[in-house]
Amino acid sequence: MKKVLQYTLLFGLLILMMAACVPVPSAGQAAAPTALTPQTTQPQNTVREAQVQSVEIQIVLAGPVQANAIVRGILSESCATIDDPQVSYASNTFQIKLMAISPTDRGCLQVTTPFERSIALDTTDLAPGAYTVVANGVSTVFTLPGISSPIYADLHLAVFTSDQTIRIEDMNIALSLIRHPAYNSMLPTGGALGATAYVIDPTNLGKVVAIDENGTHNLDFIQTPAFYGLATWRGNSDAQSYLAWGTQSTSSSAVSYLQMSAADGSNLQTLLTQEATNPPVQLVAEFWSADGQDLYFSKEPMGLGGYILFGGASNLYKINVNTREVTELIPLAPSTGPQACLDAVSADFRYVADHCSQDKITIRDLTSRETTSILPPAEASGFQVVGSARFSPDGSRLAYALAKSDPENEQGWVAVSDGTSGGSKLILTSQAGSYYTIAGWLDDRTLLVQSTNMKVCTPYCASQLWTVSIDGTNLQKVAEGSLLAVITDPVSSNP
Repeated sequence: MKKVLQYTLLFGLLILMMAACVPVPSAGQAAAPTALTPQTTQPQNTVREAQVQSVEIQIVLAGPVQANAIVRGILSESCATIDDPQVSYASNTFQIKLMAISPTDRGCLQVTTPFERSIALDTTDLAPGAYTVVANGVSTVFTLPGISSPIYADLHLAVFTSDQTIRIEDMNIALSLIRHPAYNSMLPTGGALGATAYVIDPTNLGKVVAIDENGTHNLDFIQTPAFYGLATWRGNSDAQSYLAWGTQSTSSSAVSYLQMSAADGSNLQTLLTQEATNPPVQLVAEFWSADGQDLYFSKEPMGLGGYILFGGASNLYKINVNTREVTELIPLAPSTGPQACLDAVSADFRYVADHCSQDKITIRDLTSRETTSILPPAEASGFQVVGSARFSPDGSRLAYALAKSDPENEQGWVAVSDGTSGGSKLILTSQAGSYYTIAGWLDDRTLLVQSTNMKVCTPYCASQLWTVSIDGTNLQKVAEGSLLAVITDPVSSNP
């Protein structure tokens, strides 16, 4: 009986100890559950069809026929974004659905913002003929042509030589346009229409000349052009080709004009006038949209000087040549901000590469406003600046240059990125006293680069043009001189 009483007392004590470990709810508060289920708050979004205003079709004939739908519209809220497009195909019709996403967990200003998306249409197995594209109820019709074999071109370069002349160099390379060569730099010194190059004369920066196999002649209808920025558009079956340029802001007139005309000077138009500003800026033509409806341009500060190896644009806008509507893409920076550092644009006009940070290449997404960075290779020790970035034809990687930025002891390198962010690989190292710039991509595996010798300048520094594979092999010199324009005039359907 005594042992039973002891066990009973011990059991009661154990019950009291366990009860002491359980929190007692306060008055009016229910006891907490014995097991808690984690609760997560999912962001709440409103999803609705985006307001589409127009649909245009771009047909790329350089290789297998490719069709891109350029969809333009407006967003009604400042924080709205466009979701990835949904594309379907049936009965000769492409259906595109674009949805606008707006967060509901914060206030959004009711601001009208234009958007533009380039959407590739899969035409791989489609026969030539008429097709319809419908984007959120807005439709257009296009004709898909047929090409039986790839188009080839003889590669020619318009170069400025050490004897201060401009000439055409035949590279003796049958360039397959199926590989989509890419020359996408800002501040172009010229371009080509057919077999003719149109370039700003380096010996007379107030003059533009046309050069072909028959010689050189002045374009006198272009008066006081800016020292850089000459854009060419090849035209299409519905429209003739065009040139575009900006004019200088001279000491007697601080006004600059953005102008365009046909290659023969006809249909000369002033698209935009830049009034006097402080500090002064001038309008500079950069490049045309694929359909020739928009001209991209920048407003460049006057009087920048110093030892600048890698130039570029300072901001970016576009103007519709029919409506004269101007869209700001990268705004004008304050005079204390980075200038002349936008290098190139991707083939779909969505991304811009810049070296505004000088120790890395930054890629800006003009649609989402997000950025990524490409970091230099560790082997390029001693570099101080980067620049001259150029997108590959498919936009999946970039080539760019690095340099010491020391006029007394210059040296340069070429690197190719692994993608559109992250690291890059060193593929070229220059001789002492020289540095590199990237001219462009001949195809997705081959670069065209320029070396400049800072020790041989009388007064123009000696330059050479080279081709090189992106793994650093097959380095070949192809011309003496600095590049002004590339001519890739289709000449045949056989290499």
